[in-house]
Amino acid sequence: NGVVHEINKVLAPPSDPAPAPAPAPAPATITDVLEEKGNFQILLAALDATGLYEAVRTAPGPLTLFAPSDDAFGLLGSGGIAALLDNLDVLADILLYHVVDGNVRSVDLVDGSITTANGDDIHVDVRSNGNIVINGNTLVLHRDLLASNGVVQEINKVLEPPPDPPSVTTDKDCY
Repeated sequence: NGVVHEINKVLAPPSDPAPAPAPAPAPATITDVLEEKGNFQILLAALDATGLYEAVRTAPGPLTLFAPSDDAFGLLGSGGIAALLDNLDVLADILLYHVVDGNVRSVDLVDGSITTANGDDIHVDVRSNGNIVINGNTLVLHRDLLASNGVVQEINKVLEPPPDPPSVTTDKDCY
């Protein structure tokens, strides 16, 4: 019911077992992707200044971040960037306007609107040449930078949320 092999000495396990394999690196989060790419330093600083850095880093997701590059922020000029850093509530609203719930890859982007984390919509236009344009003037440059908690879509401009509509007065003494 088997085979026996004769050997000339006793077998023993090796004295130095092979080292355990190194643990797999932790999956890259959205903020890790931004840091590794290297051209999102202003966005990372803005996320940190508003307290959103940790929220984006630890969010279980999935989230989609339409991420303006340093060049995109540069279009605002140093005065524009400084003005945003002086008003963190406005900056946080702008940053949340770049975040969409869910894992929205470029193949998922179709003509229409998507609601962002601040409650406003962005408008997507997929052009016949394959370009994806947000709000009529912002181009998705690098697509589908995958992270463990979502995806990053690099864009060439900072998106600005639509202005709040003026409030309507209901004071009966007005007429």
